[in-house]
Amino acid sequence: MVAMETTGILMMLGMFILPFLIFGLVIYVYLAAVLMTIANKTNTPYSWLAWIPVGNFFLIFMIARLKLWYLLIIALLSFLSTFLMSGGRSESILGILGIIIYVIFIIFTIIITTRCWWRIAKLRGRPGWVSLLLFLPIVNLVILGILAWKDVKINNSSFW
Repeated sequence: MVAMETTGILMMLGMFILPFLIFGLVIYVYLAAVLMTIANKTNTPYSWLAWIPVGNFFLIFMIARLKLWYLLIIALLSFLSTFLMSGGRSESILGILGIIIYVIFIIFTIIITTRCWWRIAKLRGRPGWVSLLLFLPIVNLVILGILAWKDVKINNSSFW
């Protein structure tokens, strides 16, 4: 009797989670295709890194022509804040220091990520402020598609 109830609950849970897994997979494939296309169009080597979960971060920095030590700083801040906050109570000095480092980590990551996409937008012939639209849900998917697949035609008559 208990086994049947457990099986029913697991099936219901699976039916609930399955659409989210499929949606996540579709988004992942779309973002990997976008990143690989941008890498190819900007003549960035190792465009296949777009399909590897951690490698795609390296590829974004490579496309933007930024130094990879920014990623090292982000990883270090993340590890340090996690280490300090997991040490016990948040009222301790280490817990407070961990929270402060975590806030610095979030701000630094937002700034560097925006800088990366600003430079990528410029490389693709778009204004840099387009990267700020990546903070808007749904709009970000459209902007990324435009950056990847819509080429800018330069009008020579608009030059001096």
